[in-house]
Amino acid sequence: MIAPPLQMVEYFFTKINLEPKFGKVPPKGVYPLQTRIGFQDGKCPGELVINLGVRKGADAIDEKGSYAFEIGVSGIFSADKALYDKDPEKAISIVKVNGTSMLLGAVRELVLQLTSRGPFNAYTIPALSFIDLIKPKGS
Repeated sequence: MIAPPLQMVEYFFTKINLEPKFGKVPPKGVYPLQTRIGFQDGKCPGELVINLGVRKGADAIDEKGSYAFEIGVSGIFSADKALYDKDPEKAISIVKVNGTSMLLGAVRELVLQLTSRGPFNAYTIPALSFIDLIKPKGS
């Protein structure tokens, strides 16, 4: 067995706002799922802080209503030291893609749990790919 290429040191939610929206929603309150991603260097080489925001407006097509939410989560991830020492760019790319995916999973579970206790059908955030966070060599 080999060490995984990254470790999640910790994560925590920075914002949780989820509201049921009853009836038809005005157009300004309707928007698709949106993500906002930010990165900061951690305390030591190979450590990265990832900030993920996930936001969605209500669905206008549902006559009964739907949910609107905005969730923020931050996580601290550490690249495997051997991989980082060998190829820092590759190590950080792995942390960016996989760390962001792990945080999305945490947000997905929170939203599913909260909406399953609400007045409308539970909402599951669809799978998203963060592969575009990797910059091609020479960019």
